[in-house]
Amino acid sequence: MSSAFTAIWIGRVNSAPSDEFGYNLMTLSRTPDDFEKEFFFNTDESGIYWDTPNGFGAYSKYDPMPVGQWVMEVFVRAPGATSAFVARYGPSSKLQVTPLTSTPAPVDPDNLVVGADIRDQKMYLDGDVAVVMLFNRAVTTSELLTLAGFYAPRFGWAAPTGVLP
Repeated sequence: MSSAFTAIWIGRVNSAPSDEFGYNLMTLSRTPDDFEKEFFFNTDESGIYWDTPNGFGAYSKYDPMPVGQWVMEVFVRAPGATSAFVARYGPSSKLQVTPLTSTPAPVDPDNLVVGADIRDQKMYLDGDVAVVMLFNRAVTTSELLTLAGFYAPRFGWAAPTGVLP
């Protein structure tokens, strides 16, 4: 599938990861036998990989998740798959949004895995998962702020007040 989608993960990590790739939050179609049309979402990087000369349909490396704090991690791919963004919401009142360069790339809609990289047998999550959502459309930043406001009391977050580019 090269259509729009949104992946949302809410949880916390209990310790800093031991390698550069962080902990796995979720993957789609990343197995030992099938990984050329995959989506991966880690604590400090995410992307869409497919087997082409440049390898990625979208990719971002970003600041690692804070240890011991509940956070909402988001990956959104827009219709047409020509743009995407990652977002994080947590103890601050702002949704941090990082735009990504994206090119159309397929992602197979199978093998959703949360908290581990089963292809490489590593990146096991040391933490807690509270919410996992997968949408078949691009969720807007306004909708993400509404979602953050809904979950704010449960996770001790401040009420959302806006977006940080």
